[in-house]
Amino acid sequence: MSEKIHRLIGKAIELLQGGSPIEAEKTLQKILSIDTNNLPALEILGVIKGSKGEHAESAKYLSKAVKINPSNPSLHYNLAKALSECGRDAEAIPHHEHTLRMVSNNPDAWLNYGKSLAALRNHHAALDAFNRALLIQPNYFEALLNQGATLKELQKLEQSLIAIDRALSLRPDFAQAWLNRGVILKALNQIDAALTSYDKAISLQPELAEAWSNKATALKDLKRYPEAISHYARALDLNPDLPYLRGEILHLRMKIGDWTNFEENLQNISHEIAAGKKVIMPFAALALFNSEEMNSKVAQIALDSLIKTQEQNLAPITKYQNNKIKLAYFSADFRSHPTAYLMSQLFKLHNRDQFEIYAFSLLNGGENDPMRKQLIPYFDHFIDIENMSDQEVVALSRENKIDIAVDLCGYTENARSEIFALRAAPIQISYIGFLGTMGATYMDYLIADEVIIPSELRGFYAEKIMYLPSYQANDSKRAPG
Repeated sequence: MSEKIHRLIGKAIELLQGGSPIEAEKTLQKILSIDTNNLPALEILGVIKGSKGEHAESAKYLSKAVKINPSNPSLHYNLAKALSECGRDAEAIPHHEHTLRMVSNNPDAWLNYGKSLAALRNHHAALDAFNRALLIQPNYFEALLNQGATLKELQKLEQSLIAIDRALSLRPDFAQAWLNRGVILKALNQIDAALTSYDKAISLQPELAEAWSNKATALKDLKRYPEAISHYARALDLNPDLPYLRGEILHLRMKIGDWTNFEENLQNISHEIAAGKKVIMPFAALALFNSEEMNSKVAQIALDSLIKTQEQNLAPITKYQNNKIKLAYFSADFRSHPTAYLMSQLFKLHNRDQFEIYAFSLLNGGENDPMRKQLIPYFDHFIDIENMSDQEVVALSRENKIDIAVDLCGYTENARSEIFALRAAPIQISYIGFLGTMGATYMDYLIADEVIIPSELRGFYAEKIMYLPSYQANDSKRAPG
């Protein structure tokens, strides 16, 4: 290194330490104009760019520095962080791992590694990383927060709540943690407790739009529709980019018979759908649009947001050679619910010489639910999967060599479409819960009839249509009302 460059590096460091990062950056750029491979200049400039939020630029300089000195853990650490910050988590992973091979006792490195794994939906590995960070530093607030969020993704809700409560014991004034706590409690169906947590988040950070939105959803579950509408509206004011809120508001106004500015609102939503925006969920759209083209577009938008980050696809699946056809129904409604009332006799009447029948229950519905008790004996295997992750459910389905998986939810409440995106069975069918298209090539068939889907409208469905004389199963033993 020449004396001139040596002096310029010293000057850049002095400027940086003296609070003049812009001047330091100019000096470093001058060094690189003389020596494009100057390692200290590349490293310092990468760190400066990262501190300014210019993560892509930071990654550019640090990538070059790593190629020059691949054995420096600090370079790999900073590069991995920069790549993650600009959404390039898959590229970040090897640099996280390189860092940890050299400095395995660094909790920040384990935390950052876990964040990248979680962004790639590799939740089991992410949880291991957060656990490693907490072994090194048990009261590491951010690791506890991420541990809790990851346990929630893995459907380990009780453990998730413990982690979030530990985080809140360290920082009880952190609004996002109270929001996360509310989400977990709602998933545990503790709606009143969830509302209390959302209120705490709002009191600490009134501009936190997600807290208003999540509270609105909890109020909707309690059928407190006017309050839900006002909370969704407040969330929308705070963050107009939050998905699906306009559609939720219009759908709830329909439920209470509030038709104020209905046509104008419907037209605005139509324009946003045409622009590809996440403005309304497919189930709500079915009540608004008498257009298969529009409903197909809404489903495709929802699908894109659903599986865009579904990176951890399992191995390709092939057809099994079972003695009987293994047929599995996936539903949140094996309980006192219209779906169960309609289908109970169908479950019972399957030909057991040809079929082995499974129920994969997304919600346990309560052990004392009378319909659940009635249904369980109708299946050869009744499996509660509420507390299993999507990947665990898919692995279980494959272990049992399920030939045909039937989704009874579609885009309805408590659905878990990610299970089918990961391919639970060689043949996957949508039935009865949602009669629009899923917009998804991973759903092979949709069971319907020619009233629900006239033949001229089949082009708006991603699925092949299996026609019955009437699509709707019904229990012939149930007395009419």
